[in-house]
Parts: sequence; structure tokens; C-alpha cells
Amino acid sequence: MRVTSRVVVRFTAQGFHRWDSAPPHREYLGSKHRHLFYVEVSVTVRDLDREIEFHDLLEHSEVAWHTQGLDLGGASCEMMALRMLHSLQPIYGKHDVTVSVFEDGEVGALVEYLAADNEGGTNVQDQ
Repeated sequence: MRVTSRVVVRFTAQGFHRWDSAPPHREYLGSKHRHLFYVEVSVTVRDLDREIEFHDLLEHSEVAWHTQGLDLGGASCEMMALRMLHSLQPIYGKHDVTVSVFEDGEVGALVEYLAADNEGGTNVQDQ
């Protein structure tokens, strides 16, 4: 039986963004608008006795988010998650890391780094 264990942290942060190339039926998204972003980060662990301390992961995750600033420009949820992943990868690069970013807790994106698949570097382009 194969079992995978992850530590998970969640937090919310307000931010503003826009969709510069919004189609006509979603043109309202082209203007700068506010969201309460719901962010979740999970990291695989092998040792079930605090290999990664929750509060350390939460602190690193919040710092990774806030370095983006309050005005996120034209960044999509996918782009925000990828930016966070790139910030967290130097710290947790030997582990699988998943970052999810949701707008107002409803819709969002998930980006995942699989350590075993990325021994030669990431195959996801910077956005």
C-alpha cells in the first residue's frame, strides 16, 4: 500500500487584479477589481513527526504571497500560484509542493511541483 502524507496551510489575502484580454462577455474583468484570495499550500512529508512545521510553512507561504504586492496587475490565479511555487521551491524543493489560489473562495487554480519529475529543473515557464 502506498500512502502519501502532506502538511497543509491556508490563509486569505486581499488583492487587486485585472484580465487585460477579457472577452466581450467578461469585459468587466478587464478593469482592476478586488478579491479576497484564498490560498492553500501543501507539501509532501515522509516523516510524520513534524518534518515540516506547519507554522514555518505558513510563514514562508505568506511571505511568498506578499512579495507579489497588493496590486497583482494582469496576473491570473495560475500565475499567482506559479510565482508562489517559484518562491517556495528553494525551501521545499525536495518535496512535492502544491499551491492553490482561489478568488473569493469560489474559483481558482492549482499548480503543482513534483520533485521527482523535476530533478533537472522545472518545465513550467515563468509567467
